[in-house]
Amino acid sequence: MIHDQRKFDHHHKDFLDSEERHRLLDAEAIVRSLPLAPDQTVGDVGCGTGFFTVPLAQALPRGKVLAFDVQEEMLATARERVARQGLTNVEIRASQELRLPLPDGLLDGAMAAFVLHETQDLTGLLTEMRRVLKAGGWLAVLEFQRRQGSGGPPLAIRLSPADTLAALAAAGFRAIAEPRELNEQHYLVLARAQSGGPQVAGGAGGDISL
Repeated sequence: MIHDQRKFDHHHKDFLDSEERHRLLDAEAIVRSLPLAPDQTVGDVGCGTGFFTVPLAQALPRGKVLAFDVQEEMLATARERVARQGLTNVEIRASQELRLPLPDGLLDGAMAAFVLHETQDLTGLLTEMRRVLKAGGWLAVLEFQRRQGSGGPPLAIRLSPADTLAALAAAGFRAIAEPRELNEQHYLVLARAQSGGPQVAGGAGGDISL
C-alpha cells in the first residue's frame, strides 16, 4: 500500500520518542500550560505513539484521556506505552480521519498535535473536533512553523499560525491566546469551541465507555 505522503510514516515512529524530539518538546510542560481540570475528559486526536497521551493522563487523576489515531501501528505502540506506565484512565481507539467514534459534546478538551497539516480537509477535521467538544470546550493545536530551515513535513503542507487561526475560526472556534512559539520549529494555539458553531449533521453517535 502506498503511504499517504501527508501522514507521518509509521515506519519512522521511533523518531516520535527520540531524544531530539524530547529536547524540542517538553510534553509535561506543554500539558501544564493547557486549561486542564483534574476531572476532565480529554481527547488526544492523532495520538501517535502516545507522546502526549501519557502526560495528559497523569494530569487527569479523576478524568480520562480518549486517544485516537488512524494508524494501527501507532495505536499499538501507544497501548504499550500506557500499559508500561500502569495508567488506567486511558482508552485508545482507532478513528477515521474525519470521524471520531464519539457522541456530540462529550469532551471537555482536546489536543491535536501535528495533525492538521496531515489532512486534505482541514475544515472537515476541525468541524468534527468541534462536534465532539462541549460548548466552551478547549482545543490545543500544535503545528510546524511555515519557514525554511526547520525540520518536519514539506513546507508546502505546513500551516502558518495565521492559517491555523483562520481555519479554527471557520470551524466555530475562538482563539483564547496569541499563538505561542514553542521553539524554532513548533507553535501552539489554544482555542475554545463557540456555542452555535458549525455542527456536522447526524454526528458519529458512537458509544464509548467512561
